[in-house]
This record gives sequence, structure tokens and C-alpha cells, in this order.
Amino acid sequence: MLHPDLRAALAAGDVDTLSWPWCASVVHLPLTKLNKDGGGAGSLVTRSIKKAPHLRVFLDEAELQSTPRIGSFHRRLTGRELLTDPLVLSLVEPGFGLAITDGDRETKLGPGVIAELRQRAQTSLADARARADQSYPSLPVAGTEELNPLSGHHLGAAVAETLPDLPAGTAVVAVLRCVGDQVQSLWRQTNPDGEVRAGDMPTEMQRVLQEHREANAAPNVGAWLTASMNLRIGKSKPTGGSLVSLNWDHEPAWQPEVPPSAYAEEQARHPRSADWMPDWMLSRLDEAYQNQAHQNQANHSEGERQ
Repeated sequence: MLHPDLRAALAAGDVDTLSWPWCASVVHLPLTKLNKDGGGAGSLVTRSIKKAPHLRVFLDEAELQSTPRIGSFHRRLTGRELLTDPLVLSLVEPGFGLAITDGDRETKLGPGVIAELRQRAQTSLADARARADQSYPSLPVAGTEELNPLSGHHLGAAVAETLPDLPAGTAVVAVLRCVGDQVQSLWRQTNPDGEVRAGDMPTEMQRVLQEHREANAAPNVGAWLTASMNLRIGKSKPTGGSLVSLNWDHEPAWQPEVPPSAYAEEQARHPRSADWMPDWMLSRLDEAYQNQAHQNQANHSEGERQ
């Protein structure tokens, strides 16, 4: 999710204007030197501009994946994380800049601008963590809860039962994204003859996954955010195993984006302590509560006028 003011702030190039939109936006950092499955130490993609290394950064994930010689492996992280994450900083030389790709436009931010942005990002992150520690403390847990019957490999077996009958050789990509009261599903199948069919995930499959999400939400940890499946049908249906991948930490790739209030609703339903909140979630919650404060103020002002 990009902050609505990010593109204008990049065009202006002013650090004061750019600081918060950059910190609050989710961007994509390409990785190279990984094996075919995305494993390995990896390396960041850089360009030398005026003798300084500049990290390649993309605002759009699809554009990154379609760019020649970049590949499909990348990290999805907030601008604030990019400037403060120890792993990222360990993979690039000190005094780096950014080369930010957005369609046919490339914005270059030099080492001086990045150094100032990083200092502000560190302060912003420390403040956000302090607020989160106060607002989202760890909740008491009464002993070890019994595992849900659909935990682990049992979930894959339950989902496999909901697969429609498909001819051998059919490739399927299925995704379910959930947060608060927002749900998005995707079903894309490529038949052996090359025909592509896209739509919503089968209703029964979605029901199984949503029941699993609710049943396996845990105090302090919250609930998973995305369930995904990528498979090719063989001579017989899959029976389970590692059929479904669950994402608890990364912001779902919403299409279209959901409002920040959805994350406030998620926090009310499945509360996470600050220790289990990634940086992008802190940013979304900050936006949600700021928007609510502005709305409350507007309602109060309207009431005084009446």
C-alpha cells in the first residue's frame, strides 16, 4: 500500500514532505543470487550513480516481476523498514542512495537525503514502538490451548477435499486475504489447453479456510492474514500435506486496497501484542486511529454548529 501523498512527495524531493509518506508506504526491494526456490543468502540489486551505490526499489510489485534481469524474488517492506532493518543495512555499503522505479519514471534519492530520511525513520520507529508497547501490551494466556483439529497438515487435507474436479495438468493459484471485516479471494486456473479461468475461490474452500483462521487465532499473536495455494493437478487429487501456505506477518496484496480501519477492526477481533506487530501494521493502525480522531473532531465541530 502506497501513501496517497508519496508520488507527489517524491516529485518534490523535499525531506520534510517526503518523510512520513515514505515511512508509511510499502515498497518492493528486489533480491538476486537466490536458488530457484528463493532460498539462499541473496543479494540486493544496486546501481552505481555518481560513484555511490543506489538500491533499486519498485513501487509496484507487478512491475518488478516483469522487469528483465530483476526476477521475481523480492522483499515487501515499509519505507521505514528499508531504512532501518539491520538485514537490509548489512547487505549494502554505507552511504547508499535509492533508485525508485514507478512506471516510466525513476526518482533518485542521493546518500545525503537517505541519511536524513534514515535518521527520521529511526525516530519514527522508536516512537511507534513505544506507543505500541503501551497500547498493545501482552495479554495473559491461561495455559496451553489444545490445537485445533485443522492445524498443520490437517488443514491441507481439509482444503484438498474442497477442490473441484479438474483435468490432470491443470495449474491452480488460489488466495484468500482476510483482515477485520474485509475478505478478498482469488481463483485462477490454467487448463491443459492453455485456457485461463479466473474468479472467486470456491465457497466451500473459503469456508474451511475462514473457520481455520478463526479457530487458530491466538492471544498476542493474532490470526493469519493470507492463505495461498499454488499447485498442478496430477492423475489424482492432492491429499493435503503442505498444500496451503499461511502468512501471518506480511501485508496482503489487496486489490483494491482496504481502508486502514480494517486493521483496527482486526485488532479488536484478534488482538496482537506489540511484539507480534510488523512495522507496516503499526503504520496502518496509526492511520486508522488518526482518521478516527479527525472524524471525531469533525463530528464534534458539526455538533457545536447545530
